[in-house]
Amino acid sequence: MYGLSLTGIAFLCVGYTWSDPLSLGINIVQALFFVFLSYYGIKNHAVMIAGYFLHGLWDLGYDFLQLPSLRPPHYDLFCLAVDVTMGLWLVIVQWRMTKLLKVQRPEL
Repeated sequence: MYGLSLTGIAFLCVGYTWSDPLSLGINIVQALFFVFLSYYGIKNHAVMIAGYFLHGLWDLGYDFLQLPSLRPPHYDLFCLAVDVTMGLWLVIVQWRMTKLLKVQRPEL
């Protein structure tokens, strides 16, 4: 589920930028990068967590590319908030699962 969310978030920018070929190409590349990252994140939770934080950095850095402003106003801040919230949630879940497994399997 978290992998699909990361993939969907990445492809939203593709939908916003279809009218500018350069923006579209850049966003297709970033979307494919996050598709592969989420695929590998299914087996390795650290990769999934890193993917959400990396996508947040992508949202912040996108405006520095000086491409036409085709995304909705303040989309970068909204998407950053979603990415950081999901990343922190996954950190908490991973920490709790690790703690739970240690309780269930005490070291001898």
